[in-house]
Amino acid sequence: MQGFEVLSGLAWQDLFFDIADVIWAFLPESRYEDLLFKIYDSIDSSGYYFPNFFQNLFLHSLIEFRRYFVDEEIRKGYFFLTFFINEDRENYQRIFRNVDAADRVRLVSFAVMNKI
Repeated sequence: MQGFEVLSGLAWQDLFFDIADVIWAFLPESRYEDLLFKIYDSIDSSGYYFPNFFQNLFLHSLIEFRRYFVDEEIRKGYFFLTFFINEDRENYQRIFRNVDAADRVRLVSFAVMNKI
């Protein structure tokens, strides 16, 4: 995860996405939670919000990661609340366009139940 911390910095984001396919090839599903936590913690602790970074990460991610994201979001709700606070419709749209219909229903139900 140290590589993520370095490459996710604003100045390194282009390089991060240049090698994203390689990262997905070697990142086991057991580390998806760590990756999501690092992203959330970076946003939370830095005071900066990087919507394009998250959009590009989600767009370049594997289907398995997208499904894992949906499961984690329903359990913890970190990102949708962050998107809501930042009035970020684009991230919502990017997610909804890139998950299957069943996951869209689950996410909408979660958002409605939590008044997001």
